[in-house]
Amino acid sequence: NTLIGHSTAEEALASAWDSDQMPHAWLINGPEGIGKATLAYRFARFVLKGGGGDLFGEAPKDLAVAPDDPVSRMVAEGTHPDMFVLERTVDEKKKRMRSEIIIEDARRASSFFAHTASAGGWRVVIVDAADELNRNAANALLKLVEEPPSRGLVLLIAHRPGRVITTLRSRCRQLRLRALSDQQVTDVLTVHYPQIDDGEAADLARLAEGSPGRALRLASTDGLSMHSELVQVFKGLPRLDVEAQHRFADRIGRKGAEDRYRVLGELLTGLLARLIQTGAGHPPIAGAPAGEQQVIAQLLPLRSLDQWVGLWENVTVALAKGQGFNLDRKQVVLNLFSTLQGATR
Repeated sequence: NTLIGHSTAEEALASAWDSDQMPHAWLINGPEGIGKATLAYRFARFVLKGGGGDLFGEAPKDLAVAPDDPVSRMVAEGTHPDMFVLERTVDEKKKRMRSEIIIEDARRASSFFAHTASAGGWRVVIVDAADELNRNAANALLKLVEEPPSRGLVLLIAHRPGRVITTLRSRCRQLRLRALSDQQVTDVLTVHYPQIDDGEAADLARLAEGSPGRALRLASTDGLSMHSELVQVFKGLPRLDVEAQHRFADRIGRKGAEDRYRVLGELLTGLLARLIQTGAGHPPIAGAPAGEQQVIAQLLPLRSLDQWVGLWENVTVALAKGQGFNLDRKQVVLNLFSTLQGATR
């Protein structure tokens, strides 16, 4: 319910609500983990509550609804009859989460809008995330956005808006959220992990690169230690300690370590991205975690910039396939180490 760092976006939504011409479809986009979903749910609560303002007609300045309000409780529990969340679902045949949102689920959103609001007020659909819609699902949702029902609101969240089909994107009011400052990310961390000391919080914030969601994942999975291990792996390239590789991969591949796998992917692709940025002439992130700049300086001359970009792309695709197709995570990690080794010989 708490939103940090996006007061301008919140004011834009509150202002649109106070006008007589509020867009019925919004595309809230920006980097992953910066608060887009938090903002969408805050707006949903606000709209389902009937808005804000005061007795003298002054426009609301934010979207706050008290946590103990019945609307807040129902939205938090997913039981509000006038809200529908469109997201990836489980494939019952394969017993795993789908890698995309399918047309059958998108049609459920259309069916939801076919019913009258429980209190005669607004109905809200949240799409989390729009860049996970497959083509058929996106086209089904497009029809809904093109012919919006009265008092119907569609809030689309997108991490990569370029992946949202142009026709759907063009029919939404776009609201771009920016990455947060390191201090704002630290503020989020200290709310959720008050036991973390200032130095650790600062390191987590720098690694998160403006994403409080990523910072929280790092904190919950001992991400700083994982980053340190990854730096040690890079230091050994092109030679690698086979036993160390397997110990590392074992921890990522064991049952229940899905979050660690995701964090590893973010750390690995982030380190490669910063290597590429350094090669392109961008200054390193201020106060980069220990050892990272030394590794970047060591590895950068081993390949051309184009080759490093190609490696980053290959690693990103391999990680996504590992997660999307439920592949053996330990083997994916070992394959990635092998790829890094081959690329730096």
